[in-house]
Amino acid sequence: MSIYPPTGTLEIKNATLRIPVVDLQYTSNTAKLEANSNVVTEFSRSKKLIKYPRVLLTSAALNSAYENGYRVTFSSENTSYRAYHPFSRDENSAVGWHSSNGTTGAPYDGTGGLYGTSGTARLAAETERGEWLGLELPVAIKLERLRMVSQNYSPAVNTIDDFIVYAKKQSGDTWTNIGTFTGIAPLQTSADGAMFDVNAVEYYKFFAIVATKRDAAGAGSGVSIRVLEYFGVPEYDPDADGTDVTLKSLANVPNTDWLEIYYDAKDLEDGAVTSVSALGGTTNGGTAVGDTQVSNGAFVFDGSGDYIYNSQSGYTSRVVYTGCAWIKKASATNGCIFQFGTGSNNSGIGLFSFGSPSETKTMRAFVYGGADADYKEDVPLNEWFHVVAVISDKKATLYLNGVVAATDTGSTTITIPSTPYLSLGVQTNSSNTPLSSTYFDGSIANFRLFNRNLTADEVYQLYAYQKEYFGHSTNNLTLKAGRLGIGTSEPRAALDVRGRITREYNPGEIIEELITVCNGRSVTVLSGTYTPTNVTAAQTSSATYTEINGSNITYNKPVGAKRIYYKFACNWEDAGNGALTNFKIQVYHNGAWQDINPSRYLHSATYTNDGNNHGSAWVINEYIFECDANTESQHDGYFLSSKTSYLFRVVWRHHGSSYASRLHESDWWDGTGTNILHPPQLTIRAIA
Repeated sequence: MSIYPPTGTLEIKNATLRIPVVDLQYTSNTAKLEANSNVVTEFSRSKKLIKYPRVLLTSAALNSAYENGYRVTFSSENTSYRAYHPFSRDENSAVGWHSSNGTTGAPYDGTGGLYGTSGTARLAAETERGEWLGLELPVAIKLERLRMVSQNYSPAVNTIDDFIVYAKKQSGDTWTNIGTFTGIAPLQTSADGAMFDVNAVEYYKFFAIVATKRDAAGAGSGVSIRVLEYFGVPEYDPDADGTDVTLKSLANVPNTDWLEIYYDAKDLEDGAVTSVSALGGTTNGGTAVGDTQVSNGAFVFDGSGDYIYNSQSGYTSRVVYTGCAWIKKASATNGCIFQFGTGSNNSGIGLFSFGSPSETKTMRAFVYGGADADYKEDVPLNEWFHVVAVISDKKATLYLNGVVAATDTGSTTITIPSTPYLSLGVQTNSSNTPLSSTYFDGSIANFRLFNRNLTADEVYQLYAYQKEYFGHSTNNLTLKAGRLGIGTSEPRAALDVRGRITREYNPGEIIEELITVCNGRSVTVLSGTYTPTNVTAAQTSSATYTEINGSNITYNKPVGAKRIYYKFACNWEDAGNGALTNFKIQVYHNGAWQDINPSRYLHSATYTNDGNNHGSAWVINEYIFECDANTESQHDGYFLSSKTSYLFRVVWRHHGSSYASRLHESDWWDGTGTNILHPPQLTIRAIA
């Protein structure tokens, strides 16, 4: 993988990257990754063919029994030549499978004999007549080829002339013909049998060979197989490797949190619709009025009496909402895409489509009687585009195809009633009566109403989610979660690689740095999210070791870390006649707190008098822990790499009541004697 234009090679093992354009080149496999794409590149990895069965089969694999996930089925067999023998990897001509001989003098030639056209036995109703030998695998494979060896090849006796390969995915499925082979002379003349290319395009778990014709030279009436081997690609193989690139169109599914309404017709049959189910965990279903139709996964309104409304219950009263949909205008007439609330001033919001091009505006996100965010460029007819109205308090923001198109701010905060009215395809007045001049003429799909503001990135993701489906595809590519273990939300201007993928760091390189004030606010770094203790008051020393507030934290070692630097800084003040305070760092290990001996030290007042807190200073407790040591030494801070989580703290004590001290607060004399709170500070670095 190289940055475009290529300047070198970049190996990704554990990193977060933001690269505008990337070329992927490996032998004949090439691809380009660019920003603003919804096409996905999945690195499926070149898979090597594997021979099945992968284990030696015994009689335990016959019929209803399983052996290591394999099971052999058969139509008939000679008791001396069992059906599992061809799968046992025994090349000896004395073993193998031989079907029953059937009627003497009636050779199995496709027209007579045991299972000829006059017979009745079949693998299943959908298969041809013939002797069959079946194998169930523990995993699904894409069958590339098979090898078959006759029991007797010279002279040809009971060899197979014609056969069909059948397969199915599940036990209850019907059999599918994935290969027909006729006149297979090599099987009759070679001790190694013959290899037959199947090249299945799907993964199957069940396979059966149905012999439809036996070599005419044979004296008997049955068929025989000495070796039968399947060669295929497993549906999942952790040992497979390579860099084959598969292009797929996989959408990044948008967040569905805070959804109040979700209507979509993608799973509905074409034709008239009278009711609309609530999707995505929402509960407010809708009722279709007029001649509302469903066509190609969208609701279709004719601009004359068609609309959808809902039950007016179960909503969250808020002053922020986001409504969005895919729309296609059929005519240049005014029409309301959706309205939520009521038709009274500052109690309703919505999206409006104006006539074009005569209007000075063609699209509006509105607060009824308030803010109007107008897009004034022409919007084409009979083309899908994505529209979003984000209403926040007094402000309306209009998005078109994932990009901000207009904004406006009103003077009054919106107030949505507890029983609002929702309509798609028409605007209503304060009595919730449709306004005849506002019926929408066109199609609406994937309507969503959120009870919060969506961010610009979330709006774009909603657009990207279905942009290919609605004809907004590009030829650009984006890395997607797949065989490399790379997960991404679609980047807008960069290749965005996220997740815990393996990366090799240079020795001494800082992998991550956690720096925070102990005020209860969370901090997120590569290894996770950490919330330090909220230190809100002073802490007075005692004669026994006590944990210092704010110092206790559980830290998860990131991949690649060889050392961990822990630093805890706190404000110290004498509270006696010359304070003497001892500090030391501890690590919780093997069920107990362990002292880190080199971290011990004494801090004393620099000013001694009558205990008026004249001595004050910041105290730094720090230590570097070895977390990839060959030999563990707990009290020196040396730990084996198997320790992945560290619980740190700092403890303190004074040496007698006359040497007391306190932390996190100091007297600051400005004429008032006000005490000042100093929350401690915490720093952790993971170092390669």
